[in-house]
Amino acid sequence: MTQLDILLKVCETLNKLRIEYMLIGAYAVSFYGRPRTTHDIDLNIVISPENIKKVYDEFQNSFYISQEDIEEAIRYHTMFNIIHNETMDKVDFWIIKDNEFDRQRLVRKRKEKIKDVTVFICSPEDVVLSKLNWYKKSNIQKHYEDVLGIFEVQIRKLDLDYLRKWAKRLSLLDILEEIIKKCS
Repeated sequence: MTQLDILLKVCETLNKLRIEYMLIGAYAVSFYGRPRTTHDIDLNIVISPENIKKVYDEFQNSFYISQEDIEEAIRYHTMFNIIHNETMDKVDFWIIKDNEFDRQRLVRKRKEKIKDVTVFICSPEDVVLSKLNWYKKSNIQKHYEDVLGIFEVQIRKLDLDYLRKWAKRLSLLDILEEIIKKCS
């Protein structure tokens, strides 16, 4: 089983449970920009305490999963993960925060088909903004390179007004303008 197979299995399960999610991280970057390898799968998820048992029950046979970790992630708006028993591949579930930006990202997510599986993916603009935010916080170059890769592939399709509006609100405008200039 490949990492992509695991991703699709997870998405099928979340779709079946009607749990709102969107693909983020390296897989979203690869979907919109330059492909790159990754050691895990990242998803944003909206999950309530009432859904913990359903999620646990659906994943427990194929994945290591902890109900306590899910509860804690919900309580503190952090993340929990599951680990595929056969391959040891990890899926990180980042809890959506209750703020205007995350609510907007959820509304803007895209419904795509990958190998006949419906997958909800963060919009390219919101992947850019999230990656710029990670870059600003961590100064890790891969986040900057991810943004450049998306711009190289999507430059004519990106909503620059939306990007500038949110980059200003998130104090990322200077980095965004540098990238726009570099890719124009």
